Amino acid sequence: MRALLALSIALTVPAAVMAEAHFTVDANDLVAHVTPLNGVNSGPLEARGPLAGQVLEDQYREMGIPLVRAHDMYGPCDFETIFPSSLAGWSADPYDHSNYDFGWSDEAIEAIEGAGAEVMFRLGHSWNNDDPRNEHPPDFGVVAHVCKHIAMHYGADAGRVTLWEIWNEPDISMFWDQHPSPQKAMRKFYTLYSICAKQLKDRFPEVMVGGPGMAGGTTTQIAADARAFARACKIKHAPLDFYSWHSYNRGAGGPYVFAEQAIAVRKALAMEGYPDALNVLGEWNACNVHNTGWRRDLLWNMDGAAFTAAALTYLHEHTDVKYAYRYRGDFHSGDEGYGLIDSTGALKLPGLAFKAYSGLFPQWLTVMRPETYRLGVSGGNLHGTTLMATTDGNRRCVNVLVSLYQSGGSGFTLTVDNVPQGWDRPRVDHFILTSQQAYEAICEGETYDNSVPFELSWAGDGEMHSEVHFVRLYDAAHFPIDVTPAPMPLTP
Repeated sequence: MRALLALSIALTVPAAVMAEAHFTVDANDLVAHVTPLNGVNSGPLEARGPLAGQVLEDQYREMGIPLVRAHDMYGPCDFETIFPSSLAGWSADPYDHSNYDFGWSDEAIEAIEGAGAEVMFRLGHSWNNDDPRNEHPPDFGVVAHVCKHIAMHYGADAGRVTLWEIWNEPDISMFWDQHPSPQKAMRKFYTLYSICAKQLKDRFPEVMVGGPGMAGGTTTQIAADARAFARACKIKHAPLDFYSWHSYNRGAGGPYVFAEQAIAVRKALAMEGYPDALNVLGEWNACNVHNTGWRRDLLWNMDGAAFTAAALTYLHEHTDVKYAYRYRGDFHSGDEGYGLIDSTGALKLPGLAFKAYSGLFPQWLTVMRPETYRLGVSGGNLHGTTLMATTDGNRRCVNVLVSLYQSGGSGFTLTVDNVPQGWDRPRVDHFILTSQQAYEAICEGETYDNSVPFELSWAGDGEMHSEVHFVRLYDAAHFPIDVTPAPMPLTP
């Protein structure tokens, strides 16, 4: 049997390498109930590109995707597809059901639900370079009725789709005409949001209504946008169950940048009278695909994978972000672009980081949302060396995610104290993700003595690189849980 308590690799470590990380987990310290943040934009139905027409359900399940924001599908779920008159001045009768076409959008929503994920439905348009959908509708009441009709179609009154986001990035001209001035344009948008949000909430009081998916910028700009929008909602008495915002790391920060921005958003919302509005990171990625300078390689390489795992850990540890949606889950903008899947349908390295992260929430897509708790940990920092641990409500497993962003050469030690006693068949799994190891098992299903703290020592190679590790301790007699999930609710 492979020795588990002293995994090591022979090496010579130069003095310049950072100090070895020393991680500890207290498996008896249930810090808080926790839900996954590895949501994505778009997919699993591919509307265009080399995988067009395919449903990437297997890949989404492998990454453990629990949430999909129905945005930038380039047809499905867009106003111009569902209510084509939105491209002709919104002139058609919104009360006439023959003016709606839900066929393509139904395919997209059913594909999301078929992959076991929940839907955030963005009411608006996809990005379109050829013909920006940015004209201000002449009658905001028509838009509100169309929104209600779409929500009714997707079971807003029956608990099917319960997250409804009004618009996307109204602060840029692609989605909302900025003339005659950005200030006047945004005031007009606030009115549109208020009318749509009030009517949706009045008709479907149990759903969550919010928006508007602000395009973002620096941390200062992100906070200012949140304050301005929340202030407008307060003045207009508009519901704001959640505030959604975007970040593509414009300041070229490390993986803590999204947590820093989320903290600023929470403070801004509280200052304007919405302390309980959910904090939703509607789009995020390590950088912009159009960035030809700083670290565009983070969109696809191993540094980007560790960056991804660390960023998610920081959101859990330091913020109250309720939902987060990576841009994006499917194939997009080339094999070195935004997507977590490449042109062959394989998971890219950041996609494999999502897979590793999803191990913190075992069986989330097969057992209906099992109770999960974040555990007390120590040993990480704010520079990309992170640790997160979880356990299930019945204490059948302890799951540990380690991210070493540009510090993999230093190695680490991991101690798990207070492993639950009484397990019939204690086992351990250990997986590693590097640029050469595509989430490979170091050990899987091996026996260990859980009457003492679990100890793992992993020696680095002395080089500056990134790694992601996933370790699970579990009782093989009672995990995984053999439960058939309830079917997702569907409406005709």
